[in-house]
Amino acid sequence: MSGILYDPIDHGTPDSSPLLAGLRSGAWLDVQDFPPLCYAVPGIIPEGSVLLVGPPKIGKSWLVLTVALAASDGGKALGLDIPKRPTLYLALEDGDRRMQDRCRRLLHSQPIPRSFQYLTRVDHGRVLDTVAAWLDLQADPALVILDTLGKVMPPALNGESAYQRDYRVGSYLKQFADDHPGTTVLVNHHDRKADADDFVDSVSGTHGLAGAADTIVVLTRPRLQDDGLVKVTGRDVPEGEYAVRFQGGYHWASTATAWPPRPPPPSRRAPPLGSGTAPPTSSRPSPSSAWRPPPTSPTCSAWNRSASACTSPAWPTAAA
Repeated sequence: MSGILYDPIDHGTPDSSPLLAGLRSGAWLDVQDFPPLCYAVPGIIPEGSVLLVGPPKIGKSWLVLTVALAASDGGKALGLDIPKRPTLYLALEDGDRRMQDRCRRLLHSQPIPRSFQYLTRVDHGRVLDTVAAWLDLQADPALVILDTLGKVMPPALNGESAYQRDYRVGSYLKQFADDHPGTTVLVNHHDRKADADDFVDSVSGTHGLAGAADTIVVLTRPRLQDDGLVKVTGRDVPEGEYAVRFQGGYHWASTATAWPPRPPPPSRRAPPLGSGTAPPTSSRPSPSSAWRPPPTSPTCSAWNRSASACTSPAWPTAAA
């Protein structure tokens, strides 16, 4: 067993097992200098794979289009400054006429940003190849929006359970983000009809999708009402719940000049979001304690994407 415990800074010794080629030590980790986490929407949608979940026709597509337009030109969404970055919107439930109409409504008839890029169709079974081809053209961390997952969801393989299929699909979406540091892959997905005490359980399908995603954002709004909630949880983002309003049937806005965090219970009084402390847990938005996003790199220019592009064909045909 000699050579198993080694200083990974020198990548081991000749007699090390190749299975341990990626072994790291605390000493190695302690001296690393990692770039800060990038956010597509500061404090809410970080880099990585993100599921945006909500009922059909609740306004999810309006929300992601708002984010896409803001990201492509360095504008605002939900009252927040959105870092400018390359953006691809896969609007697979729309056509060019609807895209033009929606963009003009959101932009108040101002010119659509030249850097805004979108597709309304992809070849059957080639959505991953399409995203990979576009990412290969980008020099900076990007934002990719898939609207919706249901349009490209593959069937389960022979002998594969629904959970295994969901986790396989979620894992390959996550792989795109992992292979391109700083990139966000934001996926629109429907919720399930049944009520759930835990909002993560509202994700349609098995826990395979939710388990593979880095971040889950749930958008709720009672039908025929304007006021709604954005609920967020994930591996890197502070957990929170925020009050929003769907104005005029197309525009999502926060209900205050700055987003307030939920107040914590008395035993866990926490400072505002962005302070690096434990998240608040109450279910009602607070009227005070203005929310401040955590520090981010405005352009994330330090996060040049990985040189290794994902070359997996479509949805892989063999379970991992």
